[in-house]
Formats: sequence, C-alpha cells, structure tokens
Amino acid sequence: DKLVCVWSVPDGECLGQYKGHTGAVWSCSVTGDSRWLVTCGADQLVIVWEAKESRELARVNLPGVARGVEWAGIGSGGAAD
Repeated sequence: DKLVCVWSVPDGECLGQYKGHTGAVWSCSVTGDSRWLVTCGADQLVIVWEAKESRELARVNLPGVARGVEWAGIGSGGAAD
C-alpha cells in the first residue's frame, strides 16, 4: 500500500495519514516524543514527516529499496534532543 496510517492502539482510531510514496511502504518509525515519523519502501524513498500535521519534511531517493528504518536517539528525551 502507498498510504501510511498511524493507528491508536486502544480504540483503533486513525491518527494520521501520510501520502507521498509511489510504491509499497515497508517500514516506519516514530520518535519517542511522537513528533516525527520516517518511512521507507519499494519506491526507493525514505521520507521524514512531521507526525502531527502529516506534513512531508524531507525525502531521500536511494539507489535501491529500503527495507527498514529506525530513529536513533531523537525525540526520546536523551542527549540528542
């Protein structure tokens, strides 16, 4: 699917939809403070989003597909914040 949706676990409510990928989305990661989301997939794109507004902030075109993404130390209340 080309659309990323973030769901609330307790009630199943869709909290946000992120449109920008042209192929299947294979992975996403949200910062610990829920401010940013990063996605990747079959379209060879990595996209960074502002989670609350579902707004695309940046995109990187890769030479191949990305099968996984994960935030490291951002938005978690650690020293990198």
